[in-house]
Amino acid sequence: MEVLDIYDKNRQLTGKTMNRSQGKVALLDGEYVIQVKCWILNEENKVLLTQRRKDKYNGGMWEPTGGLVTTGETTIEAIKRELFEEIGFNLEFEPIITHYCDVVKSKNNELLHDLEIDFVININKSDIDVMLSEEHCDYKWVKRDSDLLDDYIKEKLVNIR
Repeated sequence: MEVLDIYDKNRQLTGKTMNRSQGKVALLDGEYVIQVKCWILNEENKVLLTQRRKDKYNGGMWEPTGGLVTTGETTIEAIKRELFEEIGFNLEFEPIITHYCDVVKSKNNELLHDLEIDFVININKSDIDVMLSEEHCDYKWVKRDSDLLDDYIKEKLVNIR
């Protein structure tokens, strides 16, 4: 069972926690969990995306690797854990923070109670052997203007180098 720390809008710990299985509906106004994402860019300036399995939440969606920060983790520890769990990435690296998003909303404009921190790492495609977790069914290296990307992701990629 994953336990998540609860933060305020300034990314400060509140001293509260929640079980992930409770879902974000358990969060009150002004309470958030931290979501981390990692944009992996290769030497061809393509980004690695994974596709969620159809039977998962947001099934079929293409996305960068990421997830929620668990209790006691730093954001760096969380993104390294997610990279290993989701795609088998276990190389030493120092991700660079590229973006903070203090209010994350769904495609339906619904507040998700997530504070998002995005990282980027640049690698040679030959340095990674993608091994997908059970959460995902496919992966692709795509250009930044790929039709697989929605407008929200394309907008983020504009500033990532």
